[in-house]
Amino acid sequence: MWTVTERRVAGARVLHRRGPMVVVALLWTLLACFVVGLGRHGDGFEPLVDGWLGSLTTVLPAALLVATSRTRTGPERRELLLLGVGSLAWSAGGVYVVLVSAQGATPPFPSWGDFAFLCFPPLVFASVALRVRRELRGFQASVWLDSALGALGAAAALAVVLGPLVSGATGGPVVVAVAAAYPLADLLLVATVVGVAVAYGLRPGGSWIWILVGLLVFATSDVVYALRVAHDTYALGTPVDAGWSLGLTLLATGAARRTSAQAAVRPHSQERVALAVPALATVTALVILVLGRWEPISPVATVLAGLTLVAAAVRTQIAFRQLTRMFDLGQQARTDSLTGLGNRRMLHEHLATRLATDEPLAVLLVDLDHFKEINDTLGHHVGDELLRQLGPRLTPALREGDLLVRLGGDEFAVVVGLGPFDVPEAVAERLLERLVEPFHLDGVTLRMSASIGLTLAPEQAADTNGLLQRADVAMYAAKAAGGGVRRYDPARDQHSRERLRTIEELRDALDADELVLHYQPQCDVAGGGVVGLEALVRWQHPRRGLLYPDSFLPLVEQTGLMGALTSKVLDGAVAQCAAWRASGLDVGVSVNVSASSLLDQALPDRVSAVLARHGLPASALTLELTESTLMADPETGVETLSRLKSLGVWLSIDDYGTGYCSLSYLQRLPVDELKLDRAFLVDVGRSRNAEIVRSTIDLAHALELRLVAEGVEDEASLDLLRRLGCDTAQGFHLARPMPAEQVSCWLRDRSTGRPVRWPVAGATG
Repeated sequence: MWTVTERRVAGARVLHRRGPMVVVALLWTLLACFVVGLGRHGDGFEPLVDGWLGSLTTVLPAALLVATSRTRTGPERRELLLLGVGSLAWSAGGVYVVLVSAQGATPPFPSWGDFAFLCFPPLVFASVALRVRRELRGFQASVWLDSALGALGAAAALAVVLGPLVSGATGGPVVVAVAAAYPLADLLLVATVVGVAVAYGLRPGGSWIWILVGLLVFATSDVVYALRVAHDTYALGTPVDAGWSLGLTLLATGAARRTSAQAAVRPHSQERVALAVPALATVTALVILVLGRWEPISPVATVLAGLTLVAAAVRTQIAFRQLTRMFDLGQQARTDSLTGLGNRRMLHEHLATRLATDEPLAVLLVDLDHFKEINDTLGHHVGDELLRQLGPRLTPALREGDLLVRLGGDEFAVVVGLGPFDVPEAVAERLLERLVEPFHLDGVTLRMSASIGLTLAPEQAADTNGLLQRADVAMYAAKAAGGGVRRYDPARDQHSRERLRTIEELRDALDADELVLHYQPQCDVAGGGVVGLEALVRWQHPRRGLLYPDSFLPLVEQTGLMGALTSKVLDGAVAQCAAWRASGLDVGVSVNVSASSLLDQALPDRVSAVLARHGLPASALTLELTESTLMADPETGVETLSRLKSLGVWLSIDDYGTGYCSLSYLQRLPVDELKLDRAFLVDVGRSRNAEIVRSTIDLAHALELRLVAEGVEDEASLDLLRRLGCDTAQGFHLARPMPAEQVSCWLRDRSTGRPVRWPVAGATG
């Protein structure tokens, strides 16, 4: 329940929020009573209606405007105060006229009431100008000119109507000045209304609508009153008198509504409508000046019409400059600044237009080969000059209607239309032929080559992004093949939706234990005993079944998951090896290490922690690294291997013979084993591979390393390895990779007895 104090506070808040609206409702009620009273009592002054009600319907709105200004802060307070003071001045003039009329007399002209009336327009104009300046701060000059054009044109048209009132004023200087001030004040009000409406796009919204309509009604009442007086048809106590009350009530209603704190925004959708007003104002000014040759028109109307045309000329000049600037900016936005060719934006626009016609197209992506070497060797200024020469060089190879653009760097794109017998590869070959012609750059003659990927629309993609993505895939396929031209092949697209889906599934697989280990035995060639077991990762995919490493390891490396995978495989293999040894199976285990893992300085610490956690001696673990892995960063590789070696683990070079490891580098590596790649055991009995195997075995033994031959598929290969003195063999002929449970059974069923680990004489570890 609320306390009495809380109820009072809540009531005060409601009153503060709803009070102005209650007063506004009272104003409209009084106005309705005033209009009804004017309609019922006929012409002539009636004290209750024309006196009391008439005065209240002007004084109360003005008082509400002043009171409302006290509730606002900052610039808004000043704006409402000016509007309120101007309304109070006008209502004071009205009360003066009512008091004089109530005594049966006619107010003198000019009187203090006239000066009070004439205070209203300038104060209102100041209020409106301050608010417009605040809300439209930062708008372009064209917006202000549009507003001025509309205001001048409307004032010129009204000046034609009110011209006789200005020119017909007679009497002393003060009388003439006051008489002329009334129509000029009306011109100011109308110009203000039209100017503000145009500035806000003819949809000012919010409290602006009430204020502008109020001013327009007020000015209209003034004009009607002036015309009736000029024709001696005005009578006090007619519905015309309610016009000023209505105008002030509209102003008070608008002021009671809070305005937005943000600057008004002129929506683009309203700009075209707003431009119609300046155009109409220009036509009006021309009509006024033309009619002035046959009909007498007031000097004020002539001057205003002339000013309107001057403003129109200035606005036209600004519009022309804006259009020129927009055209230049549009061209710059669609043009590559270095080569003068189109850029990516132009390509998108061009493709969007041509794809809409379902015209067969080919999109070619051209990437220069070895461009970085030119920049690094000869300097970027030479590379830039080469790029500038490419446009003139390649354009003659294209037909009219084809498009050549630079996408960025040394990458270009070509869009060509395809007829029934056109072959897009022929266009690509013409481009390559043009590149072969010498480029003369900074005293150096160069011949360039490129890798070009092409894709077809609409059969391979029907949108710009799809075409560029597929052309990019084809271009990288061409680059991987050493250059030339490649057409997009969906089967080779490593960036397909299926690939993205597989990447996400890989992340889940690491957390869901879907990656499992199979183990392949490594046997001593001479005695047949099991030397060790290589851990090979498999993916037990929930939809696709058991997947082998070649189907997912490349994605693991590309997506940065190799570190997590290596840790998982290492932990699982060490744990399993420790379990085998605890059950009496004295075996070792081998784990493959990737390039990214080898370059990780924390790898030795992780290996040490895994061995300690599972209680496995370091000598029971072999880490296998490929030659390419070692050559990724030789210095870091040697440092990491040395730290691993200090732990006591065995180190092996996997797939030996397929990389680029030099003998001098091999001599520096603290390794224990070479694993000869399976490629050298293919048809080993009837080819030169036997000599390669023999020399590799001799090299390993000379370096006091053990030699492991992979890919032993038959007994003949095993016999040859035995005769050549190979230490260890691994392959399907001996045993296929098996899950850990099958390995345990297989080991126990071996007829050779208990498996042992056989180090080579002289080998370390």
